[in-house]
Amino acid sequence: MDTWKRKLTHSDRNVAMSILAKLSKVPKFYLPHISYCSVPYYLKTDKSATLIYDSFAAIMPDEKIYVLWDCSFTEPEKELFEKIVLNVNYLGRSESFVELRVEDGENPINCFPLPAGKISETDIIRVAVPEECNENRTREQWIKDIGVSTEMVLKKHLNNPPALKFVYYHIPKNIVSVGYKGGLLPSDKKTYGVIYELNSTVLPLITESIIIAERFHKKILGIYNKKYKKNSPTLSGIDIDGSIMKGHRHIFISPMDTNRDGRIDHIMVRSSTPLTQEETYSLNIMKTMYQDNGKPDIQMFPVEWLRNNNESTLFHKSKIFISQTPFVLTKHYRKGRGDYGIWLKEQVTEELSYIGLPAPIDICPIEKTDGQHIFLWLDFCRNRKNETPGRGYGFRITFDHQVSIPFNIGRFSHFGLGLFIPDD
Repeated sequence: MDTWKRKLTHSDRNVAMSILAKLSKVPKFYLPHISYCSVPYYLKTDKSATLIYDSFAAIMPDEKIYVLWDCSFTEPEKELFEKIVLNVNYLGRSESFVELRVEDGENPINCFPLPAGKISETDIIRVAVPEECNENRTREQWIKDIGVSTEMVLKKHLNNPPALKFVYYHIPKNIVSVGYKGGLLPSDKKTYGVIYELNSTVLPLITESIIIAERFHKKILGIYNKKYKKNSPTLSGIDIDGSIMKGHRHIFISPMDTNRDGRIDHIMVRSSTPLTQEETYSLNIMKTMYQDNGKPDIQMFPVEWLRNNNESTLFHKSKIFISQTPFVLTKHYRKGRGDYGIWLKEQVTEELSYIGLPAPIDICPIEKTDGQHIFLWLDFCRNRKNETPGRGYGFRITFDHQVSIPFNIGRFSHFGLGLFIPDD
């Protein structure tokens, strides 16, 4: 209605009102995988500021949501409805940008209203929908009631807007990526890690991966140690006897450039064993990370909790993986070890075996990153603080079967180097 009144005021009012009346029926939906997220804000008053969390649901950019109404339009109604839909650029808040279009034919439906009094054996959600336009109120009155603002509802002390009702919808199980909203996970829920989405007016370059990973590592240990007054071998990489853990039993911190624009937009934290509730809680309250040289802080939002060490809904399976950060050797080449190129590929195969991946069927060297912004491996920071940088290499690796999730191998693989992402 808002789009019609603001952008298509010249259109036939009777046709527009007929369209709105037909759309007052409760719709059905198709929902793709959803991630629950929240953004922390400080609500300022004259005397103080209160921390609040603005929650929202997110889907992958290439996913679609279908809305189906059980109604039919006349030709004039269909023509105007298509114009209205094409002029809608956001739904809900102005930050919720959308691209809408009308599609003919049958579409899948997995989210539908429950009949009154029926109890669903699956997940349900309470949704606000318009009351149907019928003989109980005139069409003009219904249009007026639909247009009542939140300000007017508060001013008149109404419990609900006058033409709004709540309906319970069925939601398929396992459609939501985030299984809980803050706090500790239930004891029967295993979590192997988390993927954060990063937000900042200036995101760090992918060449700074090891720097960002070290900074993340330092802060998460500070959060954990401050709250629990003890060491976490899985988070720290230091065993209970004080020795450095071996066998890749501690977390991999993998800064990622998922849209390949040259800047880090996600961080994946992954463990080979389930995290404790204390470790999960610490990861959950990790919200910001500073940047040096006066750059703005990075905000971090968990978009997926990994329920399996080798699977993620945010990444597709692939047989081909390509280097996004340089692979740094853990061993030195010496004369007598044969051809250097062959030896180098053998090191890659050996490192893959250490993290449980099979020997690839092809390993092809590449000289630089792939994406909108190209970097040579020499451009990357390839050492931790006070250590000598190692030479970096890149490869395109092909397996004989699909691998589910990005992975890291080689020296400093727990701090972002040696990252391989899907390449098809």
